[in-house]
Amino acid sequence: MPRLPLRSALAALSFLAVGVAAPGAAAQDELDVTFRFIPDLTPPGVSPVRAFVPGSFNDWGPNSSGQIATGAPSQAEYRGDLNEYRYTIALEVGQTYAY
Repeated sequence: MPRLPLRSALAALSFLAVGVAAPGAAAQDELDVTFRFIPDLTPPGVSPVRAFVPGSFNDWGPNSSGQIATGAPSQAEYRGDLNEYRYTIALEVGQTYAY
């Protein structure tokens, strides 16, 4: 899994990206891709406050000198009911994206 640059107060966190298409779905131009970060999997003593998914699909954060501002387009949403951070974006099928 890729390592992502995060705010200096946070350790680098791993994300899992999952794209799901409905069974029997017709060809489509876009596919929703969800990045998930599960805090329970962080090393002992690490308590994430925010998670970000900078990539070519959101202009890398924007990331300025390794710092991403709170509320940036790359900030993942914390889902307390699932105890995870999620970031979902519709990506164009057939394109390559870096993150």
